[in-house]
Amino acid sequence: MNTKTGFYLRTAAFFALVAIVAISTTLLLYVLWFRPGPTEHPGTSDIYEQLTLSPEEEQRIGAVHQRFQAERSDILREFQQLQGQLAVLLKEEETYSPALADAIHQLHEVHAQLQEISIRRFFAMLETLPPEKQEKLRTLAAETLSQPE
Repeated sequence: MNTKTGFYLRTAAFFALVAIVAISTTLLLYVLWFRPGPTEHPGTSDIYEQLTLSPEEEQRIGAVHQRFQAERSDILREFQQLQGQLAVLLKEEETYSPALADAIHQLHEVHAQLQEISIRRFFAMLETLPPEKQEKLRTLAAETLSQPE
């Protein structure tokens, strides 16, 4: 093999390796950072089991969830759209920019709206439960929030 052919093969191998690393990094970033989250907090069903809800209480809690679900779904779609826009900016921008800062700020605002809906739903759920289960729900919710995701 002559020197020129060897040079071209090494150059092609280098660029192939760079492409593989770039694609792998993009996929990993998407999976770890930008994928849509679960529709419910991971501990929600466990909390309901620990409360030992009666059928009537389950029905009332279900009605509370339905009341908040449409609003939450709309905001969750907006959140996922903003995540996608941020992903595009991360690919396009060379450095941290005002566009990135704005995208992050918008994402935080929508995330705060999702958190607010969850808290409003929590208090609406409390209203449907008897006092002893209200206290248990408060304790379980506080424990769940104190655990890292």
